[in-house]
Amino acid sequence: MDARQHIFQMPTSFGHLKYYCGIRTIQINAKFGYSISGVIMSQLTLEKLGIKRKCVESCSNIENESETVCDSNQKKSKRIRTVWNDSWFRSFPWIEKVNENDNVKAMCSWCKLSKRTNSMATNGSPNLQSSTFSRHENTKDHLLAAEAHQAKKKNTTVKQVVETIAIRENELECDASKEAQVNTMYYIAKEGQPLNQYNKVLKLQVKNKCRDLQDPTKLYTGEDSKTELLDAINATLEEKIDQNIAQSEFIGLIIDESTDITVFKKLNVYVKCVDSANKSVIFFLDCINVPDGKADTIVCEIVKLFEKKKIPMSKLITLASDGASVMTGRKNGVGVKLKEYSPQLIQIHCVAHKLALAAGQACRDIPLLNDYQHTLKLIYRYFSNSAVRYNELRAMSDIMEDENIEFLTLKEPASFRWLSLEGAVRAILDCYPALYNTLEHDAAKGNPDAKGLLTKLKNVTFVLVSGFLKDVLYVVCKLSRVFQRDLIDVETVTLMIESTIMKLKQLKNVNGSELEKVYSSIQDDVYRGAKLTDREQLRMQFQNSSSQYLEQLIENIETRFDKQSMKSLQLLNVVFRPAGIPKNVTDLESHGESELRELCELYGGESGVIDSDRAVADYFQLKIILKSLNMSLSDACTHLLGNYRDVFPDFVRLATVLLVSPITSVACERGFSVHNKVKTKGRARLKHDTVTKLMRVIEEGPAIEVFDPKPAVVKFCEMKNRRK
Repeated sequence: MDARQHIFQMPTSFGHLKYYCGIRTIQINAKFGYSISGVIMSQLTLEKLGIKRKCVESCSNIENESETVCDSNQKKSKRIRTVWNDSWFRSFPWIEKVNENDNVKAMCSWCKLSKRTNSMATNGSPNLQSSTFSRHENTKDHLLAAEAHQAKKKNTTVKQVVETIAIRENELECDASKEAQVNTMYYIAKEGQPLNQYNKVLKLQVKNKCRDLQDPTKLYTGEDSKTELLDAINATLEEKIDQNIAQSEFIGLIIDESTDITVFKKLNVYVKCVDSANKSVIFFLDCINVPDGKADTIVCEIVKLFEKKKIPMSKLITLASDGASVMTGRKNGVGVKLKEYSPQLIQIHCVAHKLALAAGQACRDIPLLNDYQHTLKLIYRYFSNSAVRYNELRAMSDIMEDENIEFLTLKEPASFRWLSLEGAVRAILDCYPALYNTLEHDAAKGNPDAKGLLTKLKNVTFVLVSGFLKDVLYVVCKLSRVFQRDLIDVETVTLMIESTIMKLKQLKNVNGSELEKVYSSIQDDVYRGAKLTDREQLRMQFQNSSSQYLEQLIENIETRFDKQSMKSLQLLNVVFRPAGIPKNVTDLESHGESELRELCELYGGESGVIDSDRAVADYFQLKIILKSLNMSLSDACTHLLGNYRDVFPDFVRLATVLLVSPITSVACERGFSVHNKVKTKGRARLKHDTVTKLMRVIEEGPAIEVFDPKPAVVKFCEMKNRRK
């Protein structure tokens, strides 16, 4: 071998050993596929490649040496199949056979019609293999052409075809990185976190080696990008809400006012409608600024909102509010003014608010109960204003080892919510011995506040009222919790009110379990180790006051929840409720006839909601069907909408009215809680639009684990040209 020739040896781990004379062309045939041509390799470069120099001799004219490459090392030519298989017409419906100069090629007819520029659409492929065609099917060009082909088969308009292809094109561009970033923004918004946490969460995911976020060139971290991500998510949710409202024949409106942390008056607006499954749903529509809170301003803003959302005012069939005068005023209330736009509108006073008013007003003229509530507030303030006193109370509770207390917390009864008294009463009864001893200890030190509170606690009426109210408020608060459901119907309201009144009447005659327990625990003027001031006159005062309260409470509930308060809904309840349909034919004929005539007066004639004559003629047949249904009122209405839309069109419309009529405005109350969670003291400068979008994500967005980011990614890509 000539000394001027350099011999290179690939390490054993790189594969087969090759020798070449001259290094003008160096080719490494190994499993890593290195190919180095036309260069002079330095020792350093060769070492980086892992190539060892076996023999080195300097020579100045080495570049002039001819290269010798063995034929055995040349790559084999690629094998191309040229035999056509007719079964491909079935497997690939788009395929087209083309004969050109005795050569057969395959072309894509769909791509050709869509004027795509890939080789299968222009020249055709001579490589006739199933794998070639399968690869083509998964290309972006072919997928878009397939969309256009399917749209053409369905006789879709050109505009719709273009829109479909554009959407599909954006979907194909939605890579995993964008989906991961949309998911991240959705998590931030759903959890009510500040938007500036977005970049920090992204960095955490990058540190945790999240595969889809490792490329920094694909990350959107600018302020505008973050806003656009939130906008895309919000637009996706808004689109779903708008679709449900558009396909619902009628809607119910739920509104309520409040003031935010920056003392701006807000109006929360919710709608109740029927979704594609014919079930009732409630959606957050918007949070509106109302500068003065007057009826005219509120109505004007609602009309603007409906115009913006393209909702016809004629769809509005019911209005639910908290019963404030600005909402329900007979002459200038919001409800009266909205009737100018929708004459068939009916107003509903929130049942949860009515119950709270009934319970609170019942004790207004009963001094003993008013004094008791005031005492609870003083006790709460005495301890909550001093950590030292609170710690003494906890220490006393630990010393006494009271099994009733897991974690000692006193509750403050809210002056505007009588039913909040339940938690305060329960806390007092649970920690009464510790409370008594702590106040006694402080009174012995000369604390005048402790002396006054101890005098109240020693009175036998205090412990008796505590036991009595715990029994009564348990019953009333159970009713209140039912009324706080978003999708409660008039059937449930009616049954729960009847059962609650019967239970309260029972408590007039028989002591409740808690009151009976208090009576049995008082022995020789001592209650649970605490000395009481106990006289017959005090016990008689309690008996009279408790009886008066129960009588007044029952009367208030019966008055506020009479059939006239929700007349139209009660009429619909009688007409549609399966459980109320008589089983015998004689009673069946007359059942609900008078109620149906009243409904015809409300929704027939000029209102045009139903055809009165046709409804009267169809009702007997409908009653026979309802009688066979073992369903609740809401389920029966859903069943009618799904199965008898063409058979009983008038009753389907009445059933829709019943399904979309909100009975409570608790959705607005929850909305204010969400608003206060989003706009806090630390985030008081949040823009109104941003707050509204965040509220929509929190209230209407699905759980994080089931959220689909693809629609939001599509909208995000449509906003502007994004990085690929």
